[in-house]
Amino acid sequence: MSHTLEYEYENELSIDSELICAACLNPFIKPTSTLCGHIFCLYCIKLWLEKDLSCPICRKVLIKNNLKLVTDQSLLKKLDQLQVQCTLCHQAHIKRKRFDYHIDNQCPKIIVSCSAADIKCSWKGQRIDLQSHEMNCSYCLNPKLAIHQVPKNKITPKFTNSHNLKIENLINRYPLYSKISLNNQYLNDNDISVVISLAIINKKCKILDLGHNQIVSQRIIQLAESLTNNTTLKMLSLHQ
Repeated sequence: MSHTLEYEYENELSIDSELICAACLNPFIKPTSTLCGHIFCLYCIKLWLEKDLSCPICRKVLIKNNLKLVTDQSLLKKLDQLQVQCTLCHQAHIKRKRFDYHIDNQCPKIIVSCSAADIKCSWKGQRIDLQSHEMNCSYCLNPKLAIHQVPKNKITPKFTNSHNLKIENLINRYPLYSKISLNNQYLNDNDISVVISLAIINKKCKILDLGHNQIVSQRIIQLAESLTNNTTLKMLSLHQ
Protein backbone atom coordinates (compact mmCIF):
# COMPACT_ATOMS: atom_id res chain seq x y z
CA MET A 1 0.00 0.00 0.00
CA SER A 2 1.33 3.45 -0.91
CA HIS A 3 1.19 6.34 1.57
CA THR A 4 2.67 9.12 -0.58
CA LEU A 5 0.33 11.78 0.85
CA GLU A 6 1.68 11.16 4.33
CA TYR A 7 5.33 12.10 3.81
CA GLU A 8 7.41 14.93 2.45
CA TYR A 9 10.93 14.79 1.09
CA GLU A 10 13.89 16.10 3.06
CA ASN A 11 16.31 18.46 1.31
CA GLU A 12 14.19 18.51 -1.85
CA LEU A 13 16.48 20.95 -3.65
CA SER A 14 19.37 18.50 -3.39
CA ILE A 15 17.50 15.58 -4.99
CA ASP A 16 19.14 14.50 -8.25
CA SER A 17 17.18 15.76 -11.27
CA GLU A 18 17.37 12.31 -12.86
CA LEU A 19 14.98 11.11 -10.15
CA ILE A 20 12.34 13.75 -10.87
CA CYS A 21 9.20 13.12 -12.94
CA ALA A 22 8.65 15.87 -15.52
CA ALA A 23 4.88 15.56 -15.10
CA CYS A 24 4.45 15.96 -11.32
CA LEU A 25 7.91 17.40 -10.50
CA ASN A 26 8.34 14.91 -7.65
CA PRO A 27 10.63 11.87 -7.36
CA PHE A 28 9.36 8.93 -9.40
CA ILE A 29 6.79 6.55 -7.97
CA LYS A 30 6.90 3.32 -9.97
CA PRO A 31 9.15 4.87 -12.67
CA THR A 32 7.91 3.92 -16.13
CA SER A 33 9.73 4.33 -19.44
CA THR A 34 8.29 5.15 -22.86
CA LEU A 35 9.49 3.97 -26.28
CA CYS A 36 11.06 7.39 -26.78
CA GLY A 37 13.23 6.85 -23.70
CA HIS A 38 11.64 9.23 -21.21
CA ILE A 39 10.67 8.24 -17.68
CA PHE A 40 7.61 9.26 -15.68
CA CYS A 41 5.69 8.01 -12.67
CA LEU A 42 3.38 5.20 -13.77
CA TYR A 43 0.32 7.08 -12.52
CA CYS A 44 1.42 10.35 -14.15
CA ILE A 45 2.01 8.95 -17.62
CA LYS A 46 -1.22 6.91 -17.59
CA LEU A 47 -3.18 9.98 -16.54
CA TRP A 48 -1.48 12.04 -19.28
CA LEU A 49 -2.28 9.47 -21.97
CA GLU A 50 -5.97 9.65 -21.14
CA LYS A 51 -6.03 13.13 -22.68
CA ASP A 52 -2.97 13.23 -24.96
CA LEU A 53 -1.31 10.33 -26.82
CA SER A 54 2.05 12.06 -27.19
CA CYS A 55 5.09 12.22 -24.92
CA PRO A 56 4.92 15.22 -22.56
CA ILE A 57 8.59 15.97 -23.31
CA CYS A 58 9.34 15.22 -26.97
CA ARG A 59 5.74 14.97 -28.28
CA LYS A 60 6.32 11.64 -30.03
CA VAL A 61 3.27 9.40 -30.31
CA LEU A 62 2.89 7.01 -27.38
CA ILE A 63 0.91 3.81 -26.92
CA LYS A 64 -0.11 2.80 -23.41
CA ASN A 65 0.67 -0.88 -24.07
CA ASN A 66 4.31 0.02 -24.82
CA LEU A 67 4.98 1.49 -21.39
CA LYS A 68 7.48 -0.47 -19.29
CA LEU A 69 8.32 -0.29 -15.61
CA VAL A 70 11.95 0.70 -15.11
CA THR A 71 14.19 -2.17 -13.97
CA ASP A 72 17.43 -0.17 -13.65
CA GLN A 73 18.52 -1.15 -10.13
CA SER A 74 20.76 1.90 -9.79
CA LEU A 75 17.83 4.26 -10.32
CA LEU A 76 15.47 2.23 -8.13
CA LYS A 77 18.01 2.09 -5.30
CA LYS A 78 18.47 5.86 -5.37
CA LEU A 79 14.71 6.31 -5.09
CA ASP A 80 14.49 3.81 -2.24
CA GLN A 81 17.20 5.64 -0.31
CA LEU A 82 15.57 9.08 -0.47
CA GLN A 83 14.97 10.50 3.00
CA VAL A 84 11.41 11.48 3.91
CA GLN A 85 9.60 12.90 6.92
CA CYS A 86 6.24 11.63 8.14
CA THR A 87 3.70 14.46 8.05
CA LEU A 88 1.62 12.77 10.75
CA CYS A 89 4.15 12.24 13.54
CA HIS A 90 6.98 14.33 12.02
CA GLN A 91 9.57 11.56 12.39
CA ALA A 92 12.43 12.38 10.03
CA HIS A 93 15.21 10.48 8.28
CA ILE A 94 13.00 7.62 7.11
CA LYS A 95 14.12 5.91 3.91
CA ARG A 96 11.32 6.07 1.37
CA LYS A 97 11.35 2.31 0.86
CA ARG A 98 10.66 1.90 4.61
CA PHE A 99 7.86 4.45 4.84
CA ASP A 100 4.98 2.03 4.30
CA TYR A 101 6.39 -0.08 7.14
CA HIS A 102 6.57 3.03 9.33
CA ILE A 103 2.90 3.82 8.69
CA ASP A 104 1.64 0.26 8.98
CA ASN A 105 3.62 -0.65 12.11
CA GLN A 106 5.15 2.34 13.90
CA CYS A 107 3.58 5.76 13.34
CA PRO A 108 1.91 6.78 16.63
CA LYS A 109 -0.43 9.24 14.91
CA ILE A 110 -1.97 7.01 12.24
CA ILE A 111 -5.63 6.12 12.78
CA VAL A 112 -6.09 2.43 13.58
CA SER A 113 -8.92 0.16 14.65
CA CYS A 114 -9.09 -1.94 17.79
CA SER A 115 -7.65 -5.43 17.26
CA ALA A 116 -11.08 -6.71 18.30
CA ALA A 117 -12.81 -4.85 15.45
CA ASP A 118 -13.75 -8.18 13.90
CA ILE A 119 -15.86 -8.97 16.97
CA LYS A 120 -17.74 -5.67 16.94
CA CYS A 121 -15.49 -3.21 18.79
CA SER A 122 -16.06 0.06 16.91
CA TRP A 123 -13.16 2.02 18.44
CA LYS A 124 -10.87 3.95 16.10
CA GLY A 125 -8.09 6.26 17.18
CA GLN A 126 -4.41 7.07 16.98
CA ARG A 127 -2.00 4.17 17.40
CA ILE A 128 -0.48 5.94 20.41
CA ASP A 129 -3.83 5.46 22.22
CA LEU A 130 -4.43 1.87 21.10
CA GLN A 131 -2.71 0.09 23.97
CA SER A 132 -4.55 2.18 26.55
CA HIS A 133 -7.86 1.43 24.83
CA GLU A 134 -7.22 -2.31 24.59
CA MET A 135 -6.31 -2.51 28.27
CA ASN A 136 -9.89 -1.43 29.00
CA CYS A 137 -11.75 -2.73 25.94
CA SER A 138 -14.40 -5.26 27.00
CA TYR A 139 -13.98 -7.15 23.72
CA CYS A 140 -10.20 -7.40 24.12
CA LEU A 141 -10.46 -8.42 27.77
CA ASN A 142 -13.18 -10.96 27.08
CA PRO A 143 -13.55 -12.07 23.44
CA LYS A 144 -16.46 -14.30 24.52
CA LEU A 145 -18.62 -11.19 24.57
CA ALA A 146 -18.96 -11.76 20.83
CA ILE A 147 -21.00 -14.90 21.48
CA HIS A 148 -24.38 -13.16 21.61
CA GLN A 149 -23.68 -11.40 18.31
CA VAL A 150 -23.32 -14.47 16.08
CA PRO A 151 -25.55 -17.48 15.42
CA LYS A 152 -25.05 -20.27 17.92
CA ASN A 153 -23.71 -22.73 15.36
CA LYS A 154 -20.94 -20.27 14.39
CA ILE A 155 -19.69 -19.40 17.87
CA THR A 156 -16.71 -21.75 18.08
CA PRO A 157 -14.95 -21.03 14.75
CA LYS A 158 -15.67 -17.30 15.01
CA PHE A 159 -14.18 -17.11 18.48
CA THR A 160 -11.12 -19.17 17.56
CA ASN A 161 -10.28 -17.14 14.46
CA SER A 162 -10.84 -13.76 16.09
CA HIS A 163 -8.81 -14.76 19.15
CA ASN A 164 -5.79 -15.83 17.08
CA LEU A 165 -5.98 -12.73 14.92
CA LYS A 166 -6.36 -10.47 17.96
CA ILE A 167 -3.18 -11.84 19.54
CA GLU A 168 -1.19 -11.44 16.31
CA ASN A 169 -2.49 -7.91 15.72
CA LEU A 170 -1.79 -6.90 19.30
CA ILE A 171 1.83 -8.07 19.13
CA ASN A 172 2.39 -6.52 15.70
CA ARG A 173 1.40 -3.08 16.98
CA TYR A 174 4.32 -2.94 19.39
CA PRO A 175 7.64 -1.43 18.21
CA LEU A 176 10.92 -3.31 18.31
CA TYR A 177 12.69 -3.74 21.66
CA SER A 178 9.65 -2.69 23.70
CA LYS A 179 7.62 -4.10 26.58
CA ILE A 180 4.89 -6.35 25.19
CA SER A 181 1.92 -6.94 27.49
CA LEU A 182 -0.30 -9.93 26.80
CA ASN A 183 -1.66 -9.93 30.32
CA ASN A 184 -5.12 -11.48 30.70
CA GLN A 185 -5.52 -12.13 26.96
CA TYR A 186 -6.89 -15.68 27.33
CA LEU A 187 -3.69 -17.18 25.97
CA ASN A 188 -3.52 -20.95 25.99
CA ASP A 189 -0.93 -23.55 25.03
CA ASN A 190 -1.72 -23.24 21.32
CA ASP A 191 -0.75 -19.55 21.34
CA ILE A 192 2.80 -19.99 22.62
CA SER A 193 4.36 -20.66 19.21
CA VAL A 194 2.85 -17.40 17.89
CA VAL A 195 4.09 -15.49 20.94
CA ILE A 196 7.61 -16.88 20.55
CA SER A 197 7.73 -16.12 16.82
CA LEU A 198 6.22 -12.63 16.87
CA ALA A 199 7.06 -11.19 20.29
CA ILE A 200 10.42 -12.76 21.11
CA ILE A 201 11.99 -13.41 17.69
CA ASN A 202 10.46 -10.72 15.44
CA LYS A 203 9.85 -7.87 17.90
CA LYS A 204 12.87 -8.70 20.11
CA CYS A 205 10.90 -7.49 23.12
CA LYS A 206 12.78 -6.54 26.28
CA ILE A 207 9.89 -7.30 28.63
CA LEU A 208 7.15 -9.88 28.01
CA ASP A 209 4.12 -9.99 30.31
CA LEU A 210 2.13 -13.23 30.00
CA GLY A 211 0.41 -12.98 33.37
CA HIS A 212 -3.13 -14.24 34.08
CA ASN A 213 -3.32 -16.65 31.14
CA GLN A 214 -3.88 -20.40 30.80
CA ILE A 215 -0.38 -21.71 30.02
CA VAL A 216 0.71 -25.08 31.45
CA SER A 217 4.21 -26.12 32.49
CA GLN A 218 5.04 -27.94 29.24
CA ARG A 219 4.56 -24.76 27.22
CA ILE A 220 6.54 -22.77 29.78
CA ILE A 221 9.42 -25.15 29.09
CA GLN A 222 9.03 -24.41 25.37
CA LEU A 223 9.23 -20.71 26.20
CA ALA A 224 12.39 -21.25 28.22
CA GLU A 225 14.03 -23.23 25.41
CA SER A 226 13.32 -20.41 22.96
CA LEU A 227 15.36 -18.08 25.18
CA THR A 228 18.53 -20.19 25.15
CA ASN A 229 20.36 -17.87 22.75
CA ASN A 230 18.25 -14.77 23.37
CA THR A 231 20.14 -11.66 24.50
CA THR A 232 17.28 -9.15 24.27
CA LEU A 233 14.60 -10.25 26.72
CA LYS A 234 15.30 -8.86 30.19
CA MET A 235 12.10 -9.84 32.00
CA LEU A 236 9.44 -12.53 31.50
CA SER A 237 6.36 -12.33 33.72
CA LEU A 238 4.08 -15.35 34.20
CA HIS A 239 2.28 -14.21 37.36
CA GLN A 240 -1.23 -15.48 38.05
